[in-house]
Amino acid sequence: MRKEILFGVIVGVVLASGLFWVFAETDNDSATQAAIELHSQSSSTLQAQNPAPITSAQPPTVEHATQTPVILSPDGISLGNLSKDDLQILITASGQNAIKSAIEKVSPSVVQIEVVRPGGNAFSSANSSGSGFFFEYENQIFIMSNNHVTENASRINIITEQDWEFEAEVAGADADIDIAVLRIKDFKGRDVPTVKFGDSENVEIGDWVVAIGNPLGLAHTVTAGIISALGRNIRNPNTSNRFRALIQTDAAVNPGNSGGPLVNALGEVVGINTMIVTNSEGLNFAININEVKRALPSLVQEGQVTRAWLGVFISELNDEVTEALNVPDGQGILVEDVISPGPSDDVLQGNDVITHVEGVRVNSIIELQDEIMYKQVGQVVRLGVIRNEQPINIEVTLGSRPTQEELNNQANSNSTLEKFGLVVVPNTASLAERLGLSLDTGMVVYGVIPGTRASTAMLNFEEGDVIVEINDQPIVSAEDWEVFVEPLSDNQPVTLKVLRDGLSITMTLP
Repeated sequence: MRKEILFGVIVGVVLASGLFWVFAETDNDSATQAAIELHSQSSSTLQAQNPAPITSAQPPTVEHATQTPVILSPDGISLGNLSKDDLQILITASGQNAIKSAIEKVSPSVVQIEVVRPGGNAFSSANSSGSGFFFEYENQIFIMSNNHVTENASRINIITEQDWEFEAEVAGADADIDIAVLRIKDFKGRDVPTVKFGDSENVEIGDWVVAIGNPLGLAHTVTAGIISALGRNIRNPNTSNRFRALIQTDAAVNPGNSGGPLVNALGEVVGINTMIVTNSEGLNFAININEVKRALPSLVQEGQVTRAWLGVFISELNDEVTEALNVPDGQGILVEDVISPGPSDDVLQGNDVITHVEGVRVNSIIELQDEIMYKQVGQVVRLGVIRNEQPINIEVTLGSRPTQEELNNQANSNSTLEKFGLVVVPNTASLAERLGLSLDTGMVVYGVIPGTRASTAMLNFEEGDVIVEINDQPIVSAEDWEVFVEPLSDNQPVTLKVLRDGLSITMTLP
């Protein structure tokens, strides 16, 4: 992707600077090779800050090339004769022009979203603002934004770069992905520009990107940076679920940027800015646009994302499990347990290894989820499975996925323990995978009972915290909890070591 962008960028800037493509034939005429014609100024006249277009009345000079493209001026000066500094100037100019071009393509489509919530008025804190952008889907124009920007809105006002104002309503929303699709009630006869969606599968670490939005109410602010990381699975602060495969960027994003586009150097939207890490610099995250494109049909047609579901707890294979189950190539997804009642009840079994969905190989949990969740509920799918070391094919009729809260309740209803007002469950590989935890031991906080010691701790316990130590005693399993924690008196001093989002936190109970 970077090579394609760089190639396109340099070609575009070269053309914009008054440079022309000419083609040099090989001696045997079997192929043609591209050469760029540089006009009559020599490299010494290039200005360090703003290289000016070079013009000439002389016709381009074309020379036959036998091996490689030759870059010539009308005077026969090769681009290779330019100094390193001059070449760097051209490269810098090409990058700047690419970013400017991307901004010009997308910025007119970006909008400011003003939200009024029940009980709010012009002076109320119930109001909030965010960003969004116009896009076209099935010959209709909508606005894309974040669900947390528009959730529970009683009125949604849209302000465009052209200072046009519209009223919008939510056409569909999904809290897990954190996207909302808005419909303009009345365009008032105006034609609005729309963005072009890119392909987030082609995004690579190091690619240049631009974030456009309305941070802190400052309309149409543009920041630039690079792709810092891909495939980030991070806890969604607004739900009990986790974001999947987020794009991480160091392009500056602030409150009010939420819902705005993350744009590549070609002027294509590759992500939706959704989350920042507070008290940090350069840690910003965007929903990858391919996840959004998969959800769009359901959002527009049904107003929500209906996800198909196998009804199994799963985990990725490790060396120990691969060897124990004798999985031939160590690839596939392990079925840890089957939810009953559920779509796979009496069809799949614990220790089954799912290798294919409708002939498509799956090697990670996200790949399996992608192949299942956006299919139709009630659809029969064929799974390739290894059971008892033998490959078999199994058909499952997909069900409708319950909410994450319903899944947690079902998984933990018979395994919860409580002490000091802390409701905990034993950690497992499947639970750790669902919550995105870095370990599968310890006790996971499932809830806190109001009015108890745990509820009045100086640092609040959060669902998904993993208790790994109490009073310097390691807690690995439910047995450890029962042996070392249950005997403690209700008013005994308690110090806990808790893991949260990869950080170790020491907490005390009052």
